[in-house]
Amino acid sequence: MLNSILNQAQQKAVLTHDGPILVIAGAGTGKTRVLEHRTFELIKKGIDPKSILLLTFTRRAAAEMLARAARHDRRAQDVSGGTFHSFALATLQRYGKAVGLETFTVLDRGDSEELIGKIISDLRLGSKKYFPKKHTVLNILSKTINKDISVEQILEDEYPHLYEWAQAIELVGINAAKYKRQRNLLDFDDLLYYLHSILEENEMIRSKIHEKYHYIMVDEYQDTNKIQAKIVHQLANGSGNILVVGDEMQSIYRFRGAEFTNMIEFPRLFIKTQQIPLETNYRSTKEILNVANNVLDQVEGEGFKKHLTSDRSGQKPEYHQFKSSRKEAEWIAEKILSSSRNGESLDEIAVLFRAAYQSAPLEIELAARGIPFKKFGGIRFVETAHVKDVLAHLKVVVNHFDELAWRRILLLIDGIGEKSVENIMTRSDLSELKGQTLLEQSGYFKLRPLFELLMKINKEELTSSEKLSEIINYYKPILRSKYDDYPQREQDLDALIELSQPYEKDEDLLNDFALDPPDQSAMEITTADNEYVTLSTVHSAKGLEWGTVFVIQAQEGKFPIVRPESKQVDIEEERRLFYVAVTRAKKRLFITSSHGSMRGFYDSWYMSKMSRFVEPMIESKVVESNLLQESNPWKSPFSKNYSFGSSVSDIPEEDVDEF
Repeated sequence: MLNSILNQAQQKAVLTHDGPILVIAGAGTGKTRVLEHRTFELIKKGIDPKSILLLTFTRRAAAEMLARAARHDRRAQDVSGGTFHSFALATLQRYGKAVGLETFTVLDRGDSEELIGKIISDLRLGSKKYFPKKHTVLNILSKTINKDISVEQILEDEYPHLYEWAQAIELVGINAAKYKRQRNLLDFDDLLYYLHSILEENEMIRSKIHEKYHYIMVDEYQDTNKIQAKIVHQLANGSGNILVVGDEMQSIYRFRGAEFTNMIEFPRLFIKTQQIPLETNYRSTKEILNVANNVLDQVEGEGFKKHLTSDRSGQKPEYHQFKSSRKEAEWIAEKILSSSRNGESLDEIAVLFRAAYQSAPLEIELAARGIPFKKFGGIRFVETAHVKDVLAHLKVVVNHFDELAWRRILLLIDGIGEKSVENIMTRSDLSELKGQTLLEQSGYFKLRPLFELLMKINKEELTSSEKLSEIINYYKPILRSKYDDYPQREQDLDALIELSQPYEKDEDLLNDFALDPPDQSAMEITTADNEYVTLSTVHSAKGLEWGTVFVIQAQEGKFPIVRPESKQVDIEEERRLFYVAVTRAKKRLFITSSHGSMRGFYDSWYMSKMSRFVEPMIESKVVESNLLQESNPWKSPFSKNYSFGSSVSDIPEEDVDEF
């Protein structure tokens, strides 16, 4: 029977039951089917379902796998399945007394943030200028547990601009831990920490757990963090019957603490590990897999580097360059419209991007053509707080009576609160843009920088993009004081400038954003059967598939996101993200990039170069290429003909104007 359902490699994974097993499951190779049938085969063999433990990253995934196994044998419903955290909770509820946890309450993420906020306030750190916000402090402390490294190392690797606060953040962590212990509170990280402690330090409890679970399976092993890998090792040291399934090329959650190296280390931890690679892909055509395998060949460092195969042929993937992000968006929108007219369901079309803001031009173009879509990953570009802050400054120049915009920009000023705003709004004539008059009327000289800005940009000869550039220069210190992730948010503001370049009138720019909000358009524009195009970050697309996939903004600085301080480990994470993106496509794959005029707004070399992931594809001829006329600015910095001396400022004047 298995011969008709599973291929040879899958059968081996299903029928090999004893000892440590590493299933290296490439994208679309049927790992879920393997876990489903392996569970059934273990039960059929006479193994007590209650002695089987299945660990996943979502309850939904565990429930789906066990439900599929239960279709073959109802006893599969008795298998212990769940997430690492749910397993930790159940274990601590039973054995918590060993670590002083007779009764306890689990804090959700919101409660944990509030607790950190209270500790920050108690230590009087909240009044310190530029001290990180409570959610950032919580993230940092969480990673010290999940990655098993110090606060200093976390800050050095991920938050170098916050390094001066290392000792203060450690103190917050110490006080928060003390507060929780005194009140029998645990957060999500504590669940893993105490489970690990019990397994590591209490031999009696460890033995009881080993006696209970004889067969352990772990899904998505590439997404485990350090402490989860230690827990798996401790659990498996009982019977030794441990199977983990994963693909190091789909490890894209490093920002959460995931360590793809856990996959690499598994055979070293378990000396007699049987490695079973799943390489037959059931999702994509061989032409799309040629692109995926090309990305795989680019990987630097350790990895299993398994090439995917398929017996299905189809259309060769395409790579297109455009002069601007707007031209790129127009082409994609027309392509989607054409596909829909030719009978392709919109539900089978997806547009993937590295960061949520990158879809902004396309959202506008889709809405203008009445193409329904839904966006996943991040929030709407125009709804982000920092973009709304910047646009509010432009609004008061366009309409002096816009009280909502005035209130928003006034509240951004340090020392100006709601009462102050009310006084200013009451005592001042908001239609008067003469800064000195308003200052005298309001009595708030803290407003001087704001009104100097408004005077500066209230000139008809300035373009919208020039005005936004001045606003952003004024706003950046505010941005840095409000948001710990300001480097990422600054990229959104760069994108806002780029989006504004085609507009001659401020009113047209503001109206376009107001009249075509992406989510509203997605809900209002419907078809008979409610089909829609999916717009998604790559992170949100993991595990999904579509007939046609567009991977957009494939240029240096956007995909991959690279900065001067980027390390090779960062580049490899970006490469894995690109791999995940292209392997979502079943039949057709389009990769696009834009290389518009950036003079006066960008001076970074990497914002206009072809993605380093794409150039090898062109050289290997695994994609059909439609390139702009060759010129240094469009070439990758890794091209044989590339000179690091070239930059946007080196382009001849006439070439810059053309683009």
